[in-house]
Amino acid sequence: MNYTASSVVTELEALMAKKGLHSDNLKNAKCPIIGLIFEDGRKCQAKPKTCKKGQERECTHHVSIKTKQGALYTTLGLRFIAKDTECEGYIYEKDRQLLPLLRRGDIVEANLVKIP
Repeated sequence: MNYTASSVVTELEALMAKKGLHSDNLKNAKCPIIGLIFEDGRKCQAKPKTCKKGQERECTHHVSIKTKQGALYTTLGLRFIAKDTECEGYIYEKDRQLLPLLRRGDIVEANLVKIP
């Protein structure tokens, strides 16, 4: 199971407001290779579970959250599938960086939208 990137971004924005954190790259969370034509001339039309480029981290947008002093609070890799019609990304339910945020209550799991 995966969570949508947009629901994680919403929770991260709430966390930043609550704890006075900031991020330079959260607002522009999108597929870093959107519009790229692949070797065979087609655009990627894969679903999250089968998107090889996303699984290989080629379509990963790394989000860093920092304290007021500039220390790293957390970093997450949101994976995207390159599509013309949809820019929703995802993160694995058991992502190593996401799990500590859930355990500490920084992110409320009930607010995350699951996708198959």
